[in-house]
Amino acid sequence: GSVNVTLKQLIETGDTSEIYFEVRDTGIGIVSNKINTVFGAFSQAKSDTSRIYGGTGLGLTIVKKLVGLLNGNIKVESKFGEGSIFKITLPLKLDLENVYLEEKEKTILLEEPLELSILLVEDNKTNQLLAKTRLERWNCKVDIANNGIEGVKKVQQKMYDLILMDIQMPVMDGYEATKIIKNDISKKVARIPVIAMTAYATNTDIKLAKSSGMDDYIFKPFKPKELYAILEKYGKPSKERNLKYANNGDHIEEIIEVKKHIDLKFLVEETQGESSILILLIESFLKDLEEFFELVDKEFQHKNWKALYEATHKIKPSITMFGISEMGPIIHLLTNKFRVEKELDDVESLLNTCKEIFKHVKEELLIELKSLKNE
Repeated sequence: GSVNVTLKQLIETGDTSEIYFEVRDTGIGIVSNKINTVFGAFSQAKSDTSRIYGGTGLGLTIVKKLVGLLNGNIKVESKFGEGSIFKITLPLKLDLENVYLEEKEKTILLEEPLELSILLVEDNKTNQLLAKTRLERWNCKVDIANNGIEGVKKVQQKMYDLILMDIQMPVMDGYEATKIIKNDISKKVARIPVIAMTAYATNTDIKLAKSSGMDDYIFKPFKPKELYAILEKYGKPSKERNLKYANNGDHIEEIIEVKKHIDLKFLVEETQGESSILILLIESFLKDLEEFFELVDKEFQHKNWKALYEATHKIKPSITMFGISEMGPIIHLLTNKFRVEKELDDVESLLNTCKEIFKHVKEELLIELKSLKNE
């Protein structure tokens, strides 16, 4: 089942904006002769609804009362066995003073030069021209690559503050190009922010973009405010970092940097940096990995491929969440081998490699735990 929420502006007149809310579900629905009673106090569509699903029958009564207090209206449509649609319209007052100030601030902001060095990887000539023109208005220097391979070659030759990467391109798409940029050139290049450009994006597309190493995404055609915000968020810090490298010498950075086996960026974003939650997740993950390797050792001796498949399949999402990029592809390969029970000659070697990686992962996570507990 699902619940979909839609929100849009219907009309704006003077100091009022009429907003439309729609909540559509695929629940049990409401029988036609009961649809007019659902807004009554302590009323539910069926007498056994509370027993099965819980609730007091007050929810919709409160909603209707609140909507009325805001001079709005609420309607319901439903088909028994298919689901319900609740439609709300609210006339909301505009804060005209703050709207004016915000627009004025944004206009001033959009006139400030960014002066970034940008690589635009885009195969469409029209899009190239439009993007280049817009970026040059903010005093950005723009190089253009027509596909992923050209983009990779340009990054090998020159350092950029930011890369705008189209997803769908001939020869090599944006996903593959980003993987190479983030993993196969140098540590310094891997830090360049890569922003995905797309005309549309599903949740799957966004996840795929992030898993390939892209830092964020923006929809085409660009809205100037959104593009400026992205460039300011990612481009400015990157430019400052590049200037720092240039002043201090790149070789120093390469020498002192220790290779990291984990990347907690995803978890930090998901938990909004909440230390207590991160501590729980790390402790739970370390326990899961210890148990995983114990089970793997036991089942491998018995050649229990089904149990090994289930174990690797189960641990795989956690490996991804903790950004263990070295172990991820190996676990994926092992999962496929155990699933089909073929090409198993190198399985022991692959498992030993995972154990070696885990030693480093454990060390880094324990250091991270200590740091979080001291905050």
